[in-house]
Amino acid sequence: METGMMFSTLTIAGDDISSPVTLSREEDFPSHRFQARFGRCTRKPTWRSSQVPETAGHLSLRLGERISRGRSAVTYVVEVISADPEVTGTAPTYALPVDQQLCIKVARPNRCRTLAREAWFYSRLRDRTPWRQSQTVDHAAVDDDGQLQGVIAPHFYGFFAAPMSPGRLSFPPWFSQDFEPMHAPDLGYGSVADDPTCDDPLPDDGPVPETRSLDGEQRLGGKECSKWDQWSPDLDAPLLTVIVMARGGSTYTYNDHSNEATREDVLEILDDLSGALVVHGDLRPANLVRAPASTVLCSRHQRVHQWNMIDFAWSLRTDYGNLSRRWKESTKQSSEGPGHNKDDVVERRINQIRETVRKVQLIGLEHYSFDF
Repeated sequence: METGMMFSTLTIAGDDISSPVTLSREEDFPSHRFQARFGRCTRKPTWRSSQVPETAGHLSLRLGERISRGRSAVTYVVEVISADPEVTGTAPTYALPVDQQLCIKVARPNRCRTLAREAWFYSRLRDRTPWRQSQTVDHAAVDDDGQLQGVIAPHFYGFFAAPMSPGRLSFPPWFSQDFEPMHAPDLGYGSVADDPTCDDPLPDDGPVPETRSLDGEQRLGGKECSKWDQWSPDLDAPLLTVIVMARGGSTYTYNDHSNEATREDVLEILDDLSGALVVHGDLRPANLVRAPASTVLCSRHQRVHQWNMIDFAWSLRTDYGNLSRRWKESTKQSSEGPGHNKDDVVERRINQIRETVRKVQLIGLEHYSFDF
C-alpha cells in the first residue's frame, strides 16, 4: 500500500455481521492549542478538520478477532478483501497488497467524539505542514523532520462513519461482550461509570481565553467550529465510527524495559513526538506497541524504530508561536541592540518549547514506575 493512501468509503463484513456495513469518510476533530508552560489551552483558528477525500477509492475489510478493548473503543484484526481503485472521475489509487496487516478501532456508540479527536492527531502526524502556517519567515529556523505517521505511530488510512438508522440492523458487535461497559481508570478521584448519553470530556474541553483579530472581532478556534465540539450520541440512531490503521505487535512490558536498546528506542520516539510539539497525554505501556511491518525510516535518527505509539485521543499540541515577535522583543530588551542574532534567539526559543513539551511528556510514565 502507498503509505499516504486514503479511502473515501469502507465496507465491513464478518461472520457475525449478516449484512455488510458501508461507511463514508468523516471529518475529524481538531484540538485547541496547548500552552505547555502554563498548563492551559487557547483557541487556534487555523487548526481545522482534515480534508475529507470524496473519491479516493473503496476499501473492503473482514472483521477478525479482537485485539484489545478500552473505555472508548474496541480494536479488531481485519482481513483485506479488496481495495478498489476504480472510482469515477479520479486517478487510480494503488492496489493494496494482500499481506498488509491492518486493524480497525471501533468506537463505542457514545465515544465517537473521542475517536474523531484521535483521528485528527493521526492525520496531523502524516502532514505536519499546516501546524506551522503562522510562522512565515521563521519556517527555515524550525527543524522539521517530516511526517511521523508510519515512523513513530502506525500508518493511518482514514476515519469513517455511518449512521445506524432505527429501521436498519445495527452493528452486531456492539451487542457482544467486547462492548460491555467499562469504568474509567481510578486516578485518585474514584472510577467513573460509563454514561451512554454522553462522551467523556477531552483534555481541552472547558473555557478558554478569548481570541480576537486585529480589528477586535472575536475568533473561534477550529475546535469550536467542528460539529464534534457539541456532539452527543443519539440513542435511537447511533453512529458507527471507526479508524483504519496498520496493525502493531505486542504491547510494552517490564521485560522489554529491561533491555537498554529498547529503552533508547522509546526515548527516541518520545523525542520525535516532543519535537513535533505533541504531548501524548496517555503515555503508558499499553499504548506502546511493537512497530508494524510497514514502519519506515526515521529521518532524525536514521533507523527504523522498533516501537510505535498509539491511542492519541488524549493528546495535546502546542506550537512555536510568533517567533519573529519573540526575536523583536528580545532585541529591544538586549544590550546588544538591533544586531542581536535572530537565529540564536529563535533557536533558543524552539529548544525551550521542545524541552518543556518533553518534560510534560515524561510525567505520564512516572505513574508506571518506568525509569526514563
